[in-house]
Amino acid sequence: MKRVIYAFFYILCISCFFLSCGKEKIIEIQVTEISFNQSDITMKAGTEAKIVASISPSDATNKEIIWRSDDYSVATIVDGLIKAKEPGTTVITATTSNGLTARCNVTVVIPVESVDFKNDVIDIGVGEARSIEVIIKPDNASNQAIKWDSSDESIVTVDDNGTIIGKRIGNASITVSSEDDYFAHGISSTIEVFVNEVVNGHYYVDLGLSVKWAVVNLGAESRADYGDRFAWGVVKPDYDYTWVSYPKEYIDSKYYRHGFDYTYQVLKEEDDAVCSLWGNGWRMPTDAEFLELKNNCSFSWGNYRNTYGAIITSNVEGYKDNYIFLPAGGCGNIYNTSNNSIEGENETGHYWTSVFGGDNVGMRALFGKNGFISKSGQSGIGYDDQCDGMLIRGVIK
Repeated sequence: MKRVIYAFFYILCISCFFLSCGKEKIIEIQVTEISFNQSDITMKAGTEAKIVASISPSDATNKEIIWRSDDYSVATIVDGLIKAKEPGTTVITATTSNGLTARCNVTVVIPVESVDFKNDVIDIGVGEARSIEVIIKPDNASNQAIKWDSSDESIVTVDDNGTIIGKRIGNASITVSSEDDYFAHGISSTIEVFVNEVVNGHYYVDLGLSVKWAVVNLGAESRADYGDRFAWGVVKPDYDYTWVSYPKEYIDSKYYRHGFDYTYQVLKEEDDAVCSLWGNGWRMPTDAEFLELKNNCSFSWGNYRNTYGAIITSNVEGYKDNYIFLPAGGCGNIYNTSNNSIEGENETGHYWTSVFGGDNVGMRALFGKNGFISKSGQSGIGYDDQCDGMLIRGVIK
């Protein structure tokens, strides 16, 4: 009997030993650190970026991460993928199961795409100050700060507000650059500034000739503008350019002697459009002054700010860097009915002189792509009906 009892206890002990050895104790490894691969991100609105979270130790038992954005209107976060929504700032947080966190600051911006000038070119007088207007696109760009630079401050200076001051006659470039360094690095624009002499608010170029020529046409806002068209001896723009609206009797009574006994006469001040509108010594050029321009300057055909015309550069020693641009605006009484435009635009230039040409005609200068056009031995000076609508370039002594 004792043997049976001993055997039972022996088997019971052996069984307990093996049972205790078969149970392995499970030990949980806690996360000790979580970190991001970057602490600050700047993103364009509408873009995506991936942020990587690293957990230590790498064999942690529970690597689950809860993602959160402080402001979902600025940026959302799903499994490390950030989607930028609207301009602003937010904080992306990753939290482990045991409460450890990592944070990343996210800034969402609308970057500058372009910086440009409102004008194509700027004319300014010596000692004159003017503010330059710029256009930043898009207009809701986050960082609209810009910086200014002049290529030659002895000619024109510019301050931090974009105000230029003409210092001496010449031309220089003004450059505006975006300070949006994140996404608009290198975005800039340059404009040419001409510093001129000025009389009564109007600029002129000295070509070394007997008269100085205006920078722009009468009625024009810039060098490339055609300006207004005038009938000969009429001081206001006429948009009809026919004999019906032309004051023929008034002009004939002053400049035409019946019986063809006329002499070449120059418009009187009250009938000279430049003198009437600009005053203070300004007037229309004579035929002789146009011929002087032709004979003492170089002619080249060019495209200036998307307008074709004649670039007239002085050949006179000491003035060889000076030039004027005469836009080729065609003739205002001849229309191209196919596109409702003026015939000859960007092909020929018709400019009135102040000289009476005889029965119903005034004298005008005419040029095309190859230079001044000669008709009847006039070397670029000819005659056209006084009612025709032509451009005018002023001169001053």
